[in-house]
Amino acid sequence: MSGDPSSAVHTAQAIDSSWREDPLNYMVRAFIAFLQTIFEKAPVGYFHWTAKEEESEIVITEENPIGLEAVGQRPAISVVLGAVEWNASSMDEFQGQDPMTGTQRHTDLLPGMMSLNCCSRVGQEARFIAWQCARHIWILRRIFMQEPLIHEIGRRIRVGPVSPAGALVQGDTEGEWLACSVTSPFYLQWYEKVTPLTDWNGAELRRVREIGVNYHTRMSVAQPNKTHEQNAGLRPWGGLVTQPRGLRQPRIKGQTIVERPSLATVSLEQKTKV
Repeated sequence: MSGDPSSAVHTAQAIDSSWREDPLNYMVRAFIAFLQTIFEKAPVGYFHWTAKEEESEIVITEENPIGLEAVGQRPAISVVLGAVEWNASSMDEFQGQDPMTGTQRHTDLLPGMMSLNCCSRVGQEARFIAWQCARHIWILRRIFMQEPLIHEIGRRIRVGPVSPAGALVQGDTEGEWLACSVTSPFYLQWYEKVTPLTDWNGAELRRVREIGVNYHTRMSVAQPNKTHEQNAGLRPWGGLVTQPRGLRQPRIKGQTIVERPSLATVSLEQKTKV
């Protein structure tokens, strides 16, 4: 087991979270790292966190519910990401277009909520831990906002009442655990780019055309509960895929010119009829 007490309960350690591809998981990791750093500065005896599991006085984790085998008698903070939504902050969230490539840029402000469930067997301890989380996120929010996509964080934080932990602690059959939750709103400024169907000189992108044709073909032949047959029947081929939109096969007097295979010739020396 790793020395980090929270590492035993991460479910997606193999994912390399980054702002560019995975901002939601990155936000959870950022909160965990921030809280571990704060409680690492706490004096011993005041819920001091350390990477050595046997010496740490508090567990800070993403696990939900928290397993008793991971925390034992120690208090714990469970970091849970709430709902994140697109806010429709502007018309089509359109930011601009590259005149050379036609690439469109879109951006939106995404409000979200992070919940910190501070659990302990003593109500005063749970309340104290929740207060320490809230005050440090508020006063040190600029540390979070140094990240390029965090627009706002650490304001309008809410500390809830102490209540039975319920399903937050797995295996608490006696109802001994209590919880005090902290909710911290945040806003993410997210950006996306849309590649057009044509390149800079107006030529259609064949790959996009092929994907579109395959999609519509499968939609026309697929049947409910028979997804294994969705490739049966019609298949896109020939000019439907390779022919650019707007062009058609050459014709003479309304008749499509069809390329015919040339007749093979055989040498007379082979004494074979042609």
